[in-house]
Amino acid sequence: MSWFQKTPPIVQQKASAAASLIVQYVLGRPQHNRRSYQQLSREVYSQNVIANQCIRKIAIAAAGVDLKLFRGGDNNRAQVDNHPVLDLLYRPNLMQGDDAFFRALYSTFLLGGEVFLERTMIGKTPKELYVHAPDLVTVVPGAGAIPAAYEYTTGAGKRAFPMDKITGKCDMLHIKDYSPMDYWRGMSQAEPAAYSIDQHNEASAWNYALLQNGARPSGALIVTPSDANPSATLSDKQFEALRSQIKDSMSGGDNAGKPLLLEGGLEWKEFSLSPKDMDYIESVNSAARNIALAFGVPPILLGIPGDSTFNNLREANLAFYEGTVLPLIYYVLAEFNHWLLPLYGTDFYLDCDKDSIPALTLRKEETRASLKQTDWMTVNEKRKADGLDAIEGGDVVLVGSGQVPLDQVGMVPEPQIPPVDAPKADYEAYLIKGGMTEAQAKSVVELIYG
Repeated sequence: MSWFQKTPPIVQQKASAAASLIVQYVLGRPQHNRRSYQQLSREVYSQNVIANQCIRKIAIAAAGVDLKLFRGGDNNRAQVDNHPVLDLLYRPNLMQGDDAFFRALYSTFLLGGEVFLERTMIGKTPKELYVHAPDLVTVVPGAGAIPAAYEYTTGAGKRAFPMDKITGKCDMLHIKDYSPMDYWRGMSQAEPAAYSIDQHNEASAWNYALLQNGARPSGALIVTPSDANPSATLSDKQFEALRSQIKDSMSGGDNAGKPLLLEGGLEWKEFSLSPKDMDYIESVNSAARNIALAFGVPPILLGIPGDSTFNNLREANLAFYEGTVLPLIYYVLAEFNHWLLPLYGTDFYLDCDKDSIPALTLRKEETRASLKQTDWMTVNEKRKADGLDAIEGGDVVLVGSGQVPLDQVGMVPEPQIPPVDAPKADYEAYLIKGGMTEAQAKSVVELIYG
């Protein structure tokens, strides 16, 4: 195919074999998000209670985890308590504090599958951070599969944020989830659950409309014989007119239960279907579980019946943090460490404080119980695995019921049995060393010696 040869110039420092094919037909053309963010906001966040609560729970949980700043590598890292980047994250801009900022960031990312962050600079120092929704920013593809710029559009006009083709530096950060259908844009977590969200929304609309119209069940129209129509049949014209009226006036969630005006020998026969026949409630719960599954929230945390995966809420909350919240936080922090932290130096990085998460205490208890039973690790190795600092003299392995140092095993002499003619005090001391209490030892000695 000849069009494979129409390759635009590629920056040598960032070129790859597939890059030219990725940008071939979109080079320089703004790439909008594939699904309308406004549509997702309306149908997913505003109208669906399950999706709304999934996004809120994840965003609130993730924003509530404390962040820490470190300097150095894993073996010699040191926590930094006072630093300009911590001040920036504590108050990212004039309108938001840290909690509101990160809630908006995580909520936008979960709903739209991507989020844009803008940093305002004074010289070489970041002064403010802002969260922008996907529908306000377009990606301008560049050569070498690297964006040429980001265009931010508001009612006041359009602003371009160019990207350095060599260093990749840009005052706009694009955090996006993987999308197999769009190289330049992310895919929303709501898209895999689109059918379940539509089903759940339609069920809610149906219930509401049915209640408004008297909660009447479905039924059938029966043509009764009459003198004018002894065969009880309808002409083609009458049939089409009646079908059109039913479709326009009685079909869909908004028309549920509306009365139908009958004439000419027509009779309405109601159907009384049991919940078992319709399996209606279970279908709604099934849709709710699918929505929760798409966002990674255990259904039991949302009060959805039928989920028996976890023994209790404590285990479900632990799985929620370990499987959903923490991976999301680390994903975002990795982008911060790549985009924001290099402005302050090459060895700074952000990490989350797991000790600030009450839900993880269950895992910590299990870890400590396991470490306690381990007899091949030093005391300091156990403390490090538990997130604690080393102590002096802790580079020893403790073994045995008495937990003595490994290099001293066999060196502690066993208490010698005193001879029969030994004083009572010696025999009493021997019994106490063997594990008896002082009172028990005295009693035994009295029995032996009289």
